[in-house]
Amino acid sequence: MAMGSPVPSTRWKPHHRDGSNFFGSLTGTCSMNMTSIPSVANFSSTLPSPTGQRLQYVAVGRGIQNYTCDPSDPSAPSATPAAIGAVAALYNANCIVQNYAHMIDKIPDILLQFSINSTKDEILASDSPNVLGHHRFGNSTTAVFDLNTASHEYGQVIAHKADSMNAPNISPLGQSPSANGAVAWLYLLPSADSTADVTSVYRTHTAGGNAPATCEGQKGGTLSVEYAAMYWFFTK
Repeated sequence: MAMGSPVPSTRWKPHHRDGSNFFGSLTGTCSMNMTSIPSVANFSSTLPSPTGQRLQYVAVGRGIQNYTCDPSDPSAPSATPAAIGAVAALYNANCIVQNYAHMIDKIPDILLQFSINSTKDEILASDSPNVLGHHRFGNSTTAVFDLNTASHEYGQVIAHKADSMNAPNISPLGQSPSANGAVAWLYLLPSADSTADVTSVYRTHTAGGNAPATCEGQKGGTLSVEYAAMYWFFTK
């Protein structure tokens, strides 16, 4: 996994021509029916293996990880930011897996070079043709993957973390000045409330997203850190 060097940021809105257009050139509506994953994406050496499942959807998530500091003393050097979820647009990456597998470990870092200039609501409203869905949190521990868009209805995945591993040391650290490291890789399992035909979700190949080590210098409220990651949706 390559660590990208800082480059001048380009302001990006999910609907506009630049980052999303670049990514759109690599995506399409390839169907997915794979019982194994490309070797470059083999993440099951540490996380549980998706044995007996087949790969249904692959997406690149581009959005923000959200944190909060204690409002009673938000800038205390000893206080640490608490994770309160994430918001991201999920771009269909099925064709990348089928046709550009060698790029899997590079795409999140490339997309992270295009700065988001969107609010939470704008990210969740992004509806370009290559959007598989949207990611948000119902609460601080419940991940929601809404795979319903204007062009398709694949249902919702309501999931909880079942396992995790630290991102590899060579993972992209993030955008300056928030180059605090890459968020963990995750293995998530859906709850009975899910409506999508999905039996497990993996978040891998993360770029950025970690909060600062402490709340020192923060003014309270929500601290948002940009990130990108690959998401893998499996089914039976």
